[in-house]
Amino acid sequence: MKNYPIDLRATLFCGQCFGWQEEDGLFQSVVQGKHVQCTSETFLSTLAKDEELRHYFDMDGGYAQANAHLSQLDPTLSSAVQRFGGIHILNQDPFEALLCFILSQNNN
Repeated sequence: MKNYPIDLRATLFCGQCFGWQEEDGLFQSVVQGKHVQCTSETFLSTLAKDEELRHYFDMDGGYAQANAHLSQLDPTLSSAVQRFGGIHILNQDPFEALLCFILSQNNN
């Protein structure tokens, strides 16, 4: 996780998933059937392959370039990028994403 511009707390608790728990900066969940623990510095679990976690957190998504481009287009976008630029889109299992969406809609 180190050297990647990702805000774990914002990414995991922005409403795209609901299975993550955080305690004292340690985030835990089950990803693709495997227990995962991570901090903003590192993945602590060896139960999931690095490639799987990189895919799940979309670490190769080109966010830095996209954020830089958006920041140049408009002052409002620049402000949004500064505030929310560390949020990544999670590559969840499609069924899990569907269930999360349905549950979130039923809660409102």
